[in-house]
This record gives sequence, structure tokens and C-alpha cells, in this order.
Amino acid sequence: MKVRRSILPTIIVLSDVTGNYPITGGIAYLVEGVDREFRCMVPEIDPGASFIWTVGSQVIGPDYNTNVTDANELFNSTSVITISATGYNHGELLKCKAWNVLNQPSTSVSVLLDVKVPPKVSSMTMYDSSGARIHTITKVKRITPQTFTCEVQGTRPAATIEWFLDGESQRTASAPSGGGDGLVNTTDTWSFTLGRVNHSQQVKCVASTAESRRPFPFVAVTLDVLVPPETILLFDSTTNDTSSSEVSYVVAGVGHQFTCEVPHINPGVSFLWTLGGQEVTPDRNIHITGEDGLTTSTSITTVTTTESNHGDTLQCRASNEDGNPGIAVTVTIDVKVPPVASRMSFFDSAGIRLQSTVEIDEGTVQNLTCMVEGTRPAATIYWFVGDDPHGCVSPKSTAGDDLVNTSATFTIIPSRVHHGQELKCVANTPDSQQPFPSVAITLDINAPPTGLTMLDSAGSYPSSGGVAYLVEGQPHQFTCSALDIDADASFTWRLGGQEIAGNSSSAAESSSGSWSNRTSSVTMLPTESHHGQIIRCEVSSENSPVDISTSVMLHVKVLPKVSSMVLSDAGGVRLYGDVEVNEGTPTTFWCEVRGTRPAPVIEWFLNDVLQRTKSPSSGGNRLVNSTDSWTLTPSRFNHRQELKCLASTADSKQPLPFVTITLDVNGSPDLPIIIGSPSMIENISTFLECQASMGFPSDWSLHWYSGDEPLPSNQTASAPQDDRFMFTSFLRFTPTRDNNGDTIRCVAHKESWTNTPETFLGPLDVQFCTKMVHITGCPQRVMSGRTASLSCAAETANPSTNLTWLREDVEQMSHALPVLTDGDYGGQVTTLDFITGVLTKKDNGALLKCCATSSICSEVCGDCSLNVQYRPYFSEPIATPLRPVDEGDNVILSCSAEANPMPSGFITWERVGFPDSLSSVHAHGTSILTLRNISKDQAGSYRCRGNNGVPPVVYSSQIDVAVHYEVSFANKKPDNLVKANLGEDALLVCVVNGNPLPIVIWANPLGALITNQTEPGRIFQVDTLVGGDDVVGYTVKSILHFHGVTGEGDYGFYSCSSGNGMGMVHTLRIQLIKGIPETTTSPSDHSGEIGSTSIPQGDIQVATFTTRAHQTSTSTLIARPATVLPAVDGSTSASPAVPYKANGVLSKDNLGLVAAVVVLVVFLLIVSIVLAVVVYRKYRTANTDLSVRKPMLKKYKPNKGKLDEDSVTAVELNDLDPEEVVTSVA
Repeated sequence: MKVRRSILPTIIVLSDVTGNYPITGGIAYLVEGVDREFRCMVPEIDPGASFIWTVGSQVIGPDYNTNVTDANELFNSTSVITISATGYNHGELLKCKAWNVLNQPSTSVSVLLDVKVPPKVSSMTMYDSSGARIHTITKVKRITPQTFTCEVQGTRPAATIEWFLDGESQRTASAPSGGGDGLVNTTDTWSFTLGRVNHSQQVKCVASTAESRRPFPFVAVTLDVLVPPETILLFDSTTNDTSSSEVSYVVAGVGHQFTCEVPHINPGVSFLWTLGGQEVTPDRNIHITGEDGLTTSTSITTVTTTESNHGDTLQCRASNEDGNPGIAVTVTIDVKVPPVASRMSFFDSAGIRLQSTVEIDEGTVQNLTCMVEGTRPAATIYWFVGDDPHGCVSPKSTAGDDLVNTSATFTIIPSRVHHGQELKCVANTPDSQQPFPSVAITLDINAPPTGLTMLDSAGSYPSSGGVAYLVEGQPHQFTCSALDIDADASFTWRLGGQEIAGNSSSAAESSSGSWSNRTSSVTMLPTESHHGQIIRCEVSSENSPVDISTSVMLHVKVLPKVSSMVLSDAGGVRLYGDVEVNEGTPTTFWCEVRGTRPAPVIEWFLNDVLQRTKSPSSGGNRLVNSTDSWTLTPSRFNHRQELKCLASTADSKQPLPFVTITLDVNGSPDLPIIIGSPSMIENISTFLECQASMGFPSDWSLHWYSGDEPLPSNQTASAPQDDRFMFTSFLRFTPTRDNNGDTIRCVAHKESWTNTPETFLGPLDVQFCTKMVHITGCPQRVMSGRTASLSCAAETANPSTNLTWLREDVEQMSHALPVLTDGDYGGQVTTLDFITGVLTKKDNGALLKCCATSSICSEVCGDCSLNVQYRPYFSEPIATPLRPVDEGDNVILSCSAEANPMPSGFITWERVGFPDSLSSVHAHGTSILTLRNISKDQAGSYRCRGNNGVPPVVYSSQIDVAVHYEVSFANKKPDNLVKANLGEDALLVCVVNGNPLPIVIWANPLGALITNQTEPGRIFQVDTLVGGDDVVGYTVKSILHFHGVTGEGDYGFYSCSSGNGMGMVHTLRIQLIKGIPETTTSPSDHSGEIGSTSIPQGDIQVATFTTRAHQTSTSTLIARPATVLPAVDGSTSASPAVPYKANGVLSKDNLGLVAAVVVLVVFLLIVSIVLAVVVYRKYRTANTDLSVRKPMLKKYKPNKGKLDEDSVTAVELNDLDPEEVVTSVA
């Protein structure tokens, strides 16, 4: 396999569109914002190269890298990057670094970036002559030189500035030379004088450098040239003439329109109109902009003048610049005043102004004058009679400018033909408009009357003796007709001699050719009182007596009318309006028609249906009263029907008079309905609604009942229903279990109404909860080991409840099925039995609950607390103190038991092995036995006996009471003699009782201590624990063996001394004598020499040792210097060392005994030390924890020499090593 060697890069080429750059010193000219692509190429390398591009200190990523192999299988590596330069990159190095093997030299090439910054719009600003920055539009004045400044900031190199006006180049400012390498600001100004033609033109500043691309950036401003008004025109819009003259002719009271126009201005002007110095509001102002951008402003105003405006000046002023008054145009107003009707009047020949009508006598000459006041110029007057002209009067020519009055007179001779005609005066001037104003009067020609006739709708009446038939209350018109009557003639009407007013008159041309025929009518409303009276018509001329009259007698018929009709019930009580009747009850109605002439027909209608007609009886000329009755048995169908009594005569007209009532048929409503569910929940309110339809009147009330017991409810609400009433009542019903199965009734009730419809809801299903759960069979007490049968019953409930047994809130399985029975209030009682398991002490106090639940109820529980009686359960007895006590101390034993029940004295103390109970104190399950001044006979095992009546009788564990007492000899006899001949074996026996364990030592007759090393094999001591323990005390049997008695030295009194740290050290003297009797002192003579000797242990030196119970205990170890002498009675006494004297003679044996006692004292010192140490060692742990103390309270039992927790082996005294336990001797 051919291994290729790496070829490192040696050549690197940097290029762009302008060509290749040298390795160093190259400059790349860039334009800000214009991308430039650079290529970095490393040829003929292997492997391909990696590239890093940096601009300044910033690393930038390439666009892409390529590796192309050539013919030599070498790589040409290329990296391409695009630079979008900013001005900040100017002067930075663009560097390309390439390498192809790690940790091998690289190669690089760099080029200096020269960034050209061409102008841009954001860096260009234009200012006006004041230095203020200009935006899109600037206001300028014409004929005023204006200077514009263009500033181009931050370019490299400096920019060329070119000015344009409306697209035409005006000035070019070349870029200044120099400026260095930094960014520069370029400024140029251009000034010119503005004219009207420059309005709306655009001033543009264009900036560029050699690198700029079209379109070049620019800033521009549009010129808003102020063009003030130069021309103002005033038009008379009414005449459509230009007011070139100084006077405009207007007519008073006639609106005259003027137009003011100002052309070719900018901006539009504001107008101010004044007339006689008073401002006039224009009708409208109009501003129109032309193609040249200039505005033509127009203002139109309408002036309505009065004669007082004559000679006033009308001015129009226009201005488009604040503070500049502008220009104005004026015209003088010449007001023409034509005639008006309000200034025209008629006067008679006496100069009295005439009103609209003038009375004149036929044939009398009349001169009437027409006056026209206040015209300019004088008026022409025309005369008309009717529509016929009767000449005109032209004015005389008058000079001057003042208002003038014009008058003309018309002469007439009146005749009948002129009566009622109109005389009219018409006036005008050249400025008057049609119709011309006028004033007129009506001619009233006076003429005498001729014949007179009275007539009515029935025809005419003779001048006297006629009778007219009238109907009371019906208008009756009489007409009086006069032929050829003067226009001023008047009619007078009289009734019963009293003048009455006529109501109409008319005039018609006389058929005979006379002046006119006139009529007068009077309409009267006849009443019954007019009957028999005379009505008269009189005609007379003005201010003259009656010329003619005619009359007729009145016959007044009185028709039935509502006011004279009465509708009443059978009791005569008048009825009107709404009348209540009871459904199904026959009711009679009476109709009375009073004061008619003649008697009427009476008809009965029910809802416009004819029910009965009564014809009238014949009557005379007087007023009569008529009555009729009709009986109806109403039903609900008649409710709100109209009962009508109608009365009429032959002269009655429709509508005929009637009296009516509306029947309100009182009736019970339909059967009520109750809206609501019969299913309810106890103590939860439910709303029931009762509706009863079609009842009347509205005072029916709905009453609620539960069974027959009324229930409180809301008031009954009534609402209209088809002319009757719907009744609604709401009941807020809170049911109880008592209501279960009840029926809710809703009864419609009205006082004194017997028919009371009712409905019901039910039977009610009132769901209610059980109130209590009862548990039966809950035992007051139950013996442990038995079961309890309980039964749970939930009180009545609807629906039935679910029962669950729980123990300490844990559900228990019941093998029984629930039993449902009928309960109170229609509910059900649920029963569920439960049998416990075998009950133990642990079940005492257990809480059994039986809980009832249902879908609507919260949980209700009953409980049963188990009282399980069980035998006593003892805890460990406790002794105080825990350590063994000394004889004479007090001991307190405490024993506690848990039991149920705990009767008084159920715990008793007894000493094991003794049948009798001991007196103790019992309280709260604890029994305390106090052993006062305890003796060794009371040591032993004690226990509590528990008997609470629940078998069996039980006992506590035993507690040992250990009593320490001093030693005593069990084999103490009056004569302790052991006989042995020479060579025979001899056994000296010493039996010692005591607690703690006694120590026994032997001394020979000379007082020397005997050990197993004294004469090994011949004399040896064997101590045996023959009974007892650390509680009741020990019995130690010590035997001193003689294996062959030798000589006299073995015979004599041997001392068996024993002590245990308690009380005295006791000594038992045993005499070893020969088996063959010798002549000696009689034993009875030396009975005092044979016995035991006690050394007060309180008179010995003290060794101190410490235990946990007794901080310091003292044992007597060494006796004081004294001589222990045997007493005659065998007791011991301490006295000075005096030889024992019998019968006054000191015997040799007595001297030896004294010597032996001395030796014994020394020996006892050693024994006391050993004994104290042993006691200390044995009991030093007595007051440690209970686990250590417990073995100390047990009996010692033989166990083949081994020691365990529950026993202590018998100990041979000779095995004790005093040197191991002696701690200190004082």
C-alpha cells in the first residue's frame, strides 16, 4: 500500500471581481451596503485545507468551501465569503488563513478594506433661509429672494450636489477636494427670487459620489408660494351686471344678490361683507384651484334692504394673509320703495279711515279717497268696482330723493246692484312687481224689507195658528224667508217671548227682480218645557221697529233617553256598570223608562240578541213612566255579556237609547291543578304551585291543606284569563316524616260560596332519614373467650337505610342479611345482626358502631363499647428496695394487674408455700404489701393472687425477698463432744445458718488456725452448702476431718467460728476427747467451758467497700484488745484478760484455753477481712439493673459447680481466695 506524504500549503491567493490581491499591502475598494464576494484559494495540497476568515478581530463564516483534485490528485481548496461592508469596516483587514495539517504551519493572505460611503436619503437635509429644516412643503412669499441649503452628511469621499427646480437642473456643486480618509459632510446653497409661476414647483437637492448608483438620493420640497390678491370684482347677481358704476339699485324688502370674486391667488382669501358699516353674513364662499395651482375665491351674499339703507355703502374685502388687510370693492345702494298694501288706506269725505265694509244708503252720493304713503318715486293709482276698472290717476313729476305720499278720490251713487260689491284701489311704481298692492272696501247698501214666511222640514206655516211637532233633544231648524230685503235688515227670533239667536242666514237674488231675498234660520234643541210655547220670527231694518213677523206653536214629543232609564234588580237597587250574578241562580232585572210622550216600546237584549219585547200602552198628551222585567239564570257562558234594556217610540232614531250592564258571573274556577312532585325530602323545602282557571271574581283564594290540616301559604295571585281569572298560589312546603303518605289538597274558596273545587297531590312520598340507630344485645359485660350477639336497628326511614357494622371505623363483615320491616310514618325499619368473634382482653373497650346510610341522608351511627371481662394480667412485681434487706428493715412489695372488672381487693399477697393471704393495701389495680421490721423468718418468695371473679384465679410471677441476718449455729448443744481414740478418725461438725453466706473457720485447742495445709492429708476441712439460698439464707455444714487422731495434741476444745458481715462473729466450741473415759472434771462442772463464743463485730477495725445501693458499708474486721471468756451459761462476754478460775484454782487446761482464745482473736481478724471482701464481691452488683439483680433474688441451687443466670452453685469456702477481693483496710 502506497503511503502519501502530506503536502502543506505554500501558496494562497485572495481575489474578487477586480482580480487577485498581493499577499500583503493590497487594498480592496468596497461600497457601503454593496456585497462583494472574495475567494481564497490554496492550490496543490494534500489533504484539503481548512479556512478561517476574519474582518478586523471578528471571525466570520464562509459562504462555502470546495476541494477540487487536479490531474496530480492534489487538492485545490477554495473558500468563498461575501462581505457586506459598512462604514465601520473602513481600514480593517480582511484576512484568509488556511492550513491542512494540525500543528503544522499555516498560510494566510490579507487585504485592507477601503469602504466608500455614498450619500443616502437618510443623511441628507434641506434648510430654508432661516436655517429651519424643511420637510415636504414650505411656505414662501413671491418676489422675495429665497436661499435653500442642502447638507449631505457622512460620505466618503465628499459628495457632488446638484439643484433642480421642477425637474430642470439649476446648479451643480462639485465635490470639494481633499477631506482625508474619514467621513465628510458636504453643504451647498442656492438662492433665487420666487414668482407666482413657482407655486407648486419642486426644489430638489441630489447628491452623488463616483460610487453612487442611479437613481441618486435626493431631498425635495414643494413650494407653497403666497400670492396675495391683486384683483377684486363685484357682481350684481340679480341683474347679472358687473358693478362698474358706483350705485346699485335695489328694491326695499326684496332680496338682492351680490357676488365678490378674487382670481389667481394662493391661498384662498377670507371675505368680509359690510353694509353701512354693519357686517353681512355671506350665503357661501367658493374656492376653486386652477391648473396653475392658484385659487379663485368667490363669495356670494344676499342683501335685503329697507328704506333706511338708501345711500349706504356695500363693501366686499378679501385677504389671504394674517395682518394684511387685503383689497376691497364697494358700491352705493339706491333703495327704491314701491307701494305696499300696509301703507294704503280708504277715507270717507269726512276724512275718517274706512274699514273693510262701508254702509251707505241707496241713491246717496259718496266721495271715497285712496291714500298711498311713503314711496320712491310717486305711485300711480287705479280704481276698480268689482272686477271692472274705473280709471287711473298718474302722479305729478316731483324732484328730490325723499319718500312721497300719493292720493286719489272716487265718487259713486250707490244702488241695490252695488250691494256687496268691492271698491278697490290699486297702486304701483316702475319698480313694483305683480301682483300690485291694493286696498278694498265692501259696499253695504241699505234697503227696506217685503214679505216674511216661516217653514221647517215639514213645510211652511201660516202666519199664525200653526203647530210644529218637535222631538225633545233633537235639533229642530226653523227658517224665516224674507223677500226683497235690505242688506241691513235684521232677523230676530223669540221663543216663549225670549229672544234667541239665529244660527244661519242666506241671501239670494229676488225672483221678482227686487234687490235680494234673504233667509234666517234658527236651530233649537227642544226640551219638555218648550211644549206649548210660541216661536216667532221678526224682521226689521237697521235702527227701525219690526217691519214684519210670523209665529208657530210647539208640540214637543219626549222620547226615551238614557238619563230617564233605570235598570234595577228585584230589590229595586239600581244597576250600572259591572253587575255580579251567581252562576245558576235565577236573577230578575227591571227596566224603567221615565217621562216619555208617548209611552215607549221596551226591548231586552243579551249580547245584542233580542230576548223580550214589551209593547206600549196607549197614553194621552202627558208624560208617562213605563216598566218591564226579565229573569235570567246565568251560566259561565254569560260572563261579561251585556244585558241591555232598549226603549223607543215612533220618533226615536238610531241609535236608540238604552241602559246596559255587564254581567260578571260569579262562579267557581275549574278544578285546580297542582304542579309539583309528590316525592319530597324531609326538612327540605319544596315549592308547589296550584293553578285554578276561569274563576270569577278575582277574590277567589286558594287554600292548601295537608289532609284536613290547613297549611300556611303565600297569598293567592289572580291574573286575567279570557275575561275571567286564573288563580295561582305557591306553597313552600317543608315536609316531615309525619307527612309521608299524606295528601296535599288545594281548595278554591270564596266566602259564602258553597261550591269549592279542589284537587290533591299524593299520596306524598316523603323521603326521610333515620334519626337514630339502636343497638340491642350490647352486653354490659361479657366474659373473655365468649362471643357477643348484637342487633342493629335503624329507626324508620324512607327509603330504607343500609346498615354497616364497623369496629374502630373498620367495616366488619356480617354474615346475616338485613331485615326490612314496616316502620312508623310509612317508612321501613332496617335490622342487621352481628356476632363478634371470640372476645379477648384486647377487645375490651373496642367500639362497635352500626351506621345507617342512604342516598339522601348523612351517616347516623349507634355504638356499643364492649365491656369484656377478663382475668387479671399481672405485670412484674416490684420490691423496694430492690437489694436484699437487713433484718429489721422495711420492705415494700408492689404488684399491679390489668383486669376487668377490678373489684376492691381482687389482688392479694401471699408468701409462697403459705396458705394465708397477707394484709396489703389495694388501689387502682395495684396492691402494696409492706413488711415492716422484717425478720429472717419472713424471707422467701412472694406473689400476688388475682381473683376478679373471672376464672381462672391467676398468680403473678414470684418475687424474692432476701433478708440478711447474722449467723447462728444449728447444731448448738449443751455439750458438743466428739469422742475418738488414738488412731481413729474423728469428725468435728459445725452447722451454721446465715445470710449472706456464712464463712466457717476452725482453730485448734491452742487457737491456731486450721487449714487444709496444716497437716495435709490428716486434717482437712470440708464445708458443704446443705440448704438454703440467697433469699432465705444458707445452711453451711463444716466438717473438720481427723484422719487418725494422734496424741494428746489432737484433743481439746476446737473452735468453729462463723460470720457473714451481719451482727456478731459466732464461735461454737467442740471438744474432741478420747473414746475411753478419763477422770476429768465433770461436764456439768465445765458446762461453761463448752459452748459458743460470740465476738462483737462492731468492736473490730473497719474495712470500707462500696456498692450501688449503699454508698458506704462497714464490716467489722479486727476486735479491740479484749479477752473473750466463756460464760457459765455458754454466752460470751468481753472483759479484761483474766484467767478463768474454777473453784478458786487456775487449772492447766484453763491456761491453755486462754492462750487459744488469744490465738483465735488474731485468727478472727484474718477471717473478718476475708468475709468482708467476699460479701462485698458477692453483692457489689446487687443494685445494678434488674437483669443483674434478678439472679441475686433467686435461691441458690446445686448445679454441678457451673454458674448461669438463674442459679448460683454451692461454694466450698476453702475455694475462696481472700487476696483477690481485699480492697482496703483501715
